[in-house]
Amino acid sequence: MERAMGRREFIGVAGPAAAMVGIGAGSLATNAFGKENSSFADGEQTESWEPATWTESADAVVIGYGTAGAVAAMTMADAGLKVILLEKADEENAGGETCVSGGYVMPNPGAGDGLTEDAFLVSTLNTVDRPYAEFAVPIFNETPDYVSQLGLNLDTTTLPGLAFAASDYNGCGGYALYEALEAGVEKRSDAIEVLYETPATGLVQNPATGEVIGVRAGFPDDPKCFEATRGVVVACGGYEADREMVNAINAPGLLFPTVSSPFNTGDGIKMLMKAGAKTQNFGKTLEFCDLSFKVASESVGTAICLGQGIGAEKNAFSDGYVFVNRQGKRFMDEKTALMHNKNVLAINDFTGNAFSDGTNTGYPNVPAFLVFDEATRVSGPLGRRIGDGGWGWNTGYPGKHNLYTWSDDNQAEIDAGWIVKADTLEELAQAVSAKDLWGNDVSIDADGLVATIKEYNDACEAGSDPDFNRDPATLVALGDGPYYAAEMSLTTIYTTGGPLHDTAAQVLDWDENPIPRLFAAGEVADVYNVHSPSLVGAMSWGRVAGENIAKLSPRR
Repeated sequence: MERAMGRREFIGVAGPAAAMVGIGAGSLATNAFGKENSSFADGEQTESWEPATWTESADAVVIGYGTAGAVAAMTMADAGLKVILLEKADEENAGGETCVSGGYVMPNPGAGDGLTEDAFLVSTLNTVDRPYAEFAVPIFNETPDYVSQLGLNLDTTTLPGLAFAASDYNGCGGYALYEALEAGVEKRSDAIEVLYETPATGLVQNPATGEVIGVRAGFPDDPKCFEATRGVVVACGGYEADREMVNAINAPGLLFPTVSSPFNTGDGIKMLMKAGAKTQNFGKTLEFCDLSFKVASESVGTAICLGQGIGAEKNAFSDGYVFVNRQGKRFMDEKTALMHNKNVLAINDFTGNAFSDGTNTGYPNVPAFLVFDEATRVSGPLGRRIGDGGWGWNTGYPGKHNLYTWSDDNQAEIDAGWIVKADTLEELAQAVSAKDLWGNDVSIDADGLVATIKEYNDACEAGSDPDFNRDPATLVALGDGPYYAAEMSLTTIYTTGGPLHDTAAQVLDWDENPIPRLFAAGEVADVYNVHSPSLVGAMSWGRVAGENIAKLSPRR
């Protein structure tokens, strides 16, 4: 299947070693591994670290055109500053996580009143102190009013306690919010220059003082340098689309597809770490959603999630299916809501100890497989499509992204090899092919699968699931073949956490001192660990960053 995305759309910028270039030989030492460590103690350098010429200069440079970046840019524009807004994506695919969000501005998720200091501390797992919360909470609670003052039209009456950008599609949505942000930025086009397809690749930083004076950007064949005379705001989202980064930080051995923006590859976090930023809150900030079709997702380039099944308003399909592991055993209630889940033990459960070998070390339920019958196959599209509910890069909004539309009867996906077909359960088990943690070929144990389907069908007949307490209304037995299977993968929504910033939104180093003229806002540096009001946080810290940069005197 041909992909429609070019190199500028999906380029993952690792950030070449240009953030702090020109460090002289006198400031290098060799560590125990024979690698050179940079040290600025003597301040020696053999060449200038500052670009000889700047592509452009402005009061501020903002990296990332999402919620945080847009609000920061508008705030500075209203204060009389000139702003360059850099966006990695092309204009059609810009918007980052904002576009695939629910579009809600929620000072206190799930409640009708405002955010409290105690709730803020709980959501951060007490990683900030009460004075920090005392500052942040009023800002968060003021955010709907503040963005309204910026000119964004928010509906604050339909759902009390929630504010969202109005839309004719699903009542609300991230695209509607992003369109409102775009309109606000466009209204200030005399002060804000938006540069699409211009990924930031590094910060220009004084190696002696740590002061950040600009941003390196562009592609290897067209490098650019943008000067910021007052400050730089890093606001380019999380790292959920960098599967190796998720693997390294959150889930060793596992590579998850994401429903989020494919441009969120942790570029800002990598740049900030190179600049000396203190990092925190990675461990519990990765959020999951539904299981997705692994091979299909990898083929299309974005997560294709399992649809809603019986009970969905649109495109419902039969609930005659189960999830099994390589032993052919069920491991969870297949109807469990996974959206905004932090752990999903059924998938992330890990076995192993100091005396384990490859036979009993790893994730018992990875790989996982969807198994269903002919009746389910013909009942409706199994892959989520536009209008099925939920948000995501492939299914969030009509006319946007939509890289792949799942077929009505699932036949095209069978023909593509994303779904395996066999006449009997035994043949199906043997036909399935997947990789374990070490890359070994594995299939499903045939005896285990046959026994599991019998147990499941018996539970359906009895109207009760003693193993996983699945809702009786969803217990639909598997009937006659042919039978089908597809490898499934847990799917990510977004990440937060990373570089630490203070109440001025200024990035802190490992001694918790502010790095001069360097600010961060949004998911790239969110202080939340548990489910966060990411949009209101992005707006709040984008506002704070913009206001504080506006107070700074120009560097020159």
